[in-house]
Amino acid sequence: ITITTTSGDIVTGGNQVAVIVSSTDSSVVTLHAAGNLTLGTAGAAGSLVGGGPVVLMAGGNITVDEGTTVQAGGGGGGVTVTAGGNITLQHTANVGAAFVTNGGAITLTTGAGGTFTAGSGNSAGDVQSNGGNITINADLVTLLDAPSLVAGAGLVDITTVTPTVVINLGTVAAGELGLTDAELGKVTASLLRIGSMANSGGIQVTATGVGSTNAANYGNTLSLITGGSITKAMITGDRKSVV
Repeated sequence: ITITTTSGDIVTGGNQVAVIVSSTDSSVVTLHAAGNLTLGTAGAAGSLVGGGPVVLMAGGNITVDEGTTVQAGGGGGGVTVTAGGNITLQHTANVGAAFVTNGGAITLTTGAGGTFTAGSGNSAGDVQSNGGNITINADLVTLLDAPSLVAGAGLVDITTVTPTVVINLGTVAAGELGLTDAELGKVTASLLRIGSMANSGGIQVTATGVGSTNAANYGNTLSLITGGSITKAMITGDRKSVV
């Protein structure tokens, strides 16, 4: 199933009980909006359930709201979300919006300068891969829910879209990908990896005790990777890896 607009937005939900786009076979389900893509509005969910992989693309923002589920079926079907702007999971009236796979990878990529926000109020997590890897590519990341990213036995990667953006662990500062220790503790995975070799802005650890809050949630294993420099690496935990 492929739904594409050459101009304008795609909106599901609205003033209806629910709008559901679904596929029962293993083919790819794709929604591609030239403008914004909004799943769930006006108190109604607008869920998308694929028998296989699910792909969401938008030239603008992608918003998942009102308890909407975006789910890939099968044991390896993944969810890939790419926005020209922000990616937001929120709850205007109803909690529970989520990206979900049954072991498949989930990759969420905002536009340059874009923000990924996990704030749907889902008690099981805003992003749930059930053992698959989760990758967040965004220049700003806000993790509001506990838990926010749930990979189980999988890995969680968080890095910037813009290579020169600084990654700040401990402090949220304008123009930086800032994550507090409390936010790191909202990740459940076998390993939490921050940064990538493509990032040249470097990683700054600006608070003591980074890696101490709920570190067991990510196997007490925090990995920092950057093509730039790592400064003031005061990290708490049984295992840390700095590249």
